[in-house]
Formats: sequence, C-alpha cells, structure tokens
Amino acid sequence: MSVEFDAKLITKAKNLDEAALDDIFIFFKPFIRAVAFKYFLAGADNDDLIQEGMIGLFTAIKNFDETKEVPFEIFAKRCIILRLKTVIKNSRRLKHSPLNESVSIEADESVFKSLYTGSPEDAFFDNEDFKIANEKLKEILSKFELSVLYLVSSGMSYKEIAAVLGKSPKSIDNALQRIKNKAAPLFNL
Repeated sequence: MSVEFDAKLITKAKNLDEAALDDIFIFFKPFIRAVAFKYFLAGADNDDLIQEGMIGLFTAIKNFDETKEVPFEIFAKRCIILRLKTVIKNSRRLKHSPLNESVSIEADESVFKSLYTGSPEDAFFDNEDFKIANEKLKEILSKFELSVLYLVSSGMSYKEIAAVLGKSPKSIDNALQRIKNKAAPLFNL
C-alpha cells in the first residue's frame, strides 16, 4: 500500500481525523513490527514494544512541521525508533527494577501461586482483589486519566506524556493528583 504523505493528510491526522490516522498507522505498522522485533524490553512482550512504536508515530504526527525540508516518512521513522530506544533505556534504570521484575496484575494463577507463600485460598482471594481493583480503576478514572496512568507506568516523563496527549505538563500533573485521590480508597492509602 502506498500512502502519499501530503500536507492535507498530515493536517487531517493532526486534527485526529480517523481515516487519515488509519491510513498512516496502517502504512507504518509493518515498519513498527519489524523495528520492535529487534528490541527487548524487560517485563514486556513484543506487543508492548509495538504499542510504544505506535506512540512514537502519534508523536511524529503531532510534532511534524511541514515547513522543514524533511519528508514525513523519514521523520516518523526516526520518531518511532527514538521512542523505542528511549523506552528501553528508561526501563534499564535502577528505579524501574521493581517494575521489570514484577508480575502483571493479569498474571495467571499458577505464576501468582508460585510467588505467594500463603495458602492457595489466600492466593485466590488476593488475586481476586487485584482484578477487582483493576476493574474499579477503569470505572472511576476518566479516559484521559487512564491514558495518563498507562503512559506514566510505561516510564514516560510528564513532558513526553503532555506531547503525546497534546496537553500541558501541568494538566498531566493535575491528572495524576486526581488519580491518586480517586485510587487511595481502593488501596487503603
């Protein structure tokens, strides 16, 4: 499939036109898959890297300046690769080691039981508590707050999240404060 990256298509995509975004994402999907396959991210699978590549592409769409003499395709590929390298570099920081060595909330029961030292009944109820908390977060947080929570948990800075979501860093900070306030009762904080 060939997509002509003209100014109209990019402008439509910047304005979140679904058809334009679909055309661009479909065009870049094979490239993102190929690049993501080359990297390893501790505690994640290939689909997570593909998602990060898509975030890089979205960042490229939002930040592309057609007045520069760089074709969109080259700019987008650079943003995708840079996003993947940044995520991997950030994941290797010492402060992320608990995240890299942890088990997903969605982990299957056998993995959870192997890490749990209590009785099987206790493990079952604790696992159910995680599922309930996860579902409650989906109920009480707005779509924006869920997006911010996901992006923060993926290791992005406030500034990066602001750029991806088209908001100010202050609005990202405000969203995180709301998330903490809403989530505190769920986790007895």
